[in-house]
Order: sequence, then C-alpha cells, then structure tokens
Amino acid sequence: MRRLLWWPPTRLTHWWLPRAFRGADEYCNPSIAVIIPPLGAVVWFWRPGPLRTEMREECASL
Repeated sequence: MRRLLWWPPTRLTHWWLPRAFRGADEYCNPSIAVIIPPLGAVVWFWRPGPLRTEMREECASL
C-alpha cells in the first residue's frame, strides 16, 4: 500500500529551493519527498506490504 501527501508552500522551510530527500514518518514508513516551487511538496510513503499504523519502538525514540 502507498500513501501520497501534498504539503502547501506555507508549511515548508525554504520552499523556493527545489530538492528531493528521503525520510520516514512516526511509524517507520519510508518516504520520498520532492519540493516543487512554487507548488509545495509531494511526499510518497511506501513499503512492501501494508503501511504500518502503530508506533514502533525504534521510531518512537526519534
């Protein structure tokens, strides 16, 4: 399963700089984010199988 989010430019730091980076949410679901000025950012959460919906110990400490 995958999840796609859009963040408006008002919620981003340095929204005018185009870039792409990897990250994860609070449930350890990996993500790829792409900032597209002036539209905002698109964040794609993915992992093999279903996305996690419960907090994981290794991610809670982050």
